[in-house]
Amino acid sequence: MKKYILLATSILGIVSLQAQNIYDALRYSQNGIYGDARYTAMSGAFGALGGSLSAMHDNPASSAVFLNNKMDVSLLIGANKTEGNFKDFATSKNYTDVQIANAGINLVYDNWDESSVWDKFTIGANYKLDNAFGMNAIIQGINNYSLADYFAEVAHGVELDLLNLRSNESYSDLYTYLGENYGSNVQTAFLGYQAYLIDATDPENIHNIEYYPNVNGKHFDQRNTIQERGYQGTFSFNLGAQLIENLYLGLNLNSHIIDFEQTHVFEEIPEDNSGGIRYAAFAENLRTYGSGFSAQVGAIYRLENGMRFGLSYSSPKWTKIEEETRQSIESEYYDNDSNNWRNLSIRPNVVNYYEEYTIRTPSKIGASFAYVFGQQGLLSLQYEYTNNANIRFKPRSNDYFGEQNDILNDALQASSSLRLGGEYNVAFVSFRGGLHYKQSPYKDSNIMSDTKGYSLGLGFNFIGFNIDVAYLQSSQDTKNLMLPTHNNMYSIDKIQRNFIVSLGVDL
Repeated sequence: MKKYILLATSILGIVSLQAQNIYDALRYSQNGIYGDARYTAMSGAFGALGGSLSAMHDNPASSAVFLNNKMDVSLLIGANKTEGNFKDFATSKNYTDVQIANAGINLVYDNWDESSVWDKFTIGANYKLDNAFGMNAIIQGINNYSLADYFAEVAHGVELDLLNLRSNESYSDLYTYLGENYGSNVQTAFLGYQAYLIDATDPENIHNIEYYPNVNGKHFDQRNTIQERGYQGTFSFNLGAQLIENLYLGLNLNSHIIDFEQTHVFEEIPEDNSGGIRYAAFAENLRTYGSGFSAQVGAIYRLENGMRFGLSYSSPKWTKIEEETRQSIESEYYDNDSNNWRNLSIRPNVVNYYEEYTIRTPSKIGASFAYVFGQQGLLSLQYEYTNNANIRFKPRSNDYFGEQNDILNDALQASSSLRLGGEYNVAFVSFRGGLHYKQSPYKDSNIMSDTKGYSLGLGFNFIGFNIDVAYLQSSQDTKNLMLPTHNNMYSIDKIQRNFIVSLGVDL
């Protein structure tokens, strides 16, 4: 248990939005099941089937299975639910989002040379949603560790002279100076000190480096409101070919994009109001932009008896990340000069920009099997393997990145995923369903559980076009620290519900 607490303390400090940590690395390397409605309805088990624009992102050979030119547009409506629990106090919050799940085109060029071993070639371009970052969560309960305790620990070692305003100097001026010269931790300490959450142990000494929390008691009513917004997607340029009738080959060149925003508002009311603070609210906002590159190769082999086998390899993904943060603080403090309680709000309106860095996410290997029952239906199974311990921050020469890479190597493990899907056709209607499972990337699954879920869908096939609908549900539990540097943890059970509508047109 002690080892678990120490590990959690080192990797899960989320209230203070520290950029470039294990949480960021996993956020941008773990993809969900998104795509067109047929793909989603079968839980993405398409590696050996092909014939789906979304499936090209799992196995590039999928494009070569198409018989005709195809265009597809898919819309996702996400209705996510988060259930938070802290100290046996449960809360629930919903969030609805709309995203483009898939959009693309695939062109088929038949080879009319009967003496050639190449039957056809395909060229495709497709966008697929990898992650929809939509979440509202509220974590609430009574804690024995105060927000003021946290600020006192952050301020430890910071000279008092740095935290005091000079003549005619504004909050924004000093906040900017500290960020440019001393870093984000000193900025955070400055906010806590100026909002009267902490006091210096020797206030007459400008070189003082010790601070104490300006609160009394051991019980604090705390509320942490978390919002996440944004998306992660992949644009793929695909080349495919069918060889000797039964062998399909494919290549993807991928461009990746990230747009993510996360906001924490941490509020606290001490149950003992005899101290200098009776209300505090600390807000932090993180905004992330990213662009990356990867490549994929894949093959599908079709037997005459209806069986199909697929293999795929996805290279590591190199993503350049740019991040910016904002902070603000409010407090209701006791003013000794006027003997009254006063409200204070410090909003520097300063954006902290971090230096651009790179995340290398690991390669993936996929193997799949499918059995097609003529025109009646099919069953499909897909397996994928990823060694999450190979996630790396770069440049490695950076000491901080070196520490984070050691944490990644110690905390993460290789993980497997399984997807099972089926389809049954009656006239022009297709009935679909699927199951999916993904192993936790953490060695200790108490930090993040396995992901499990199911999917359902219908397809309506007409001459020249098709309309498909799907529903996918999955769930995952995560644990996190209520405040960094202290082991009081909360849990979030995130239930993801996706509704997808697709229109496909034969060109």
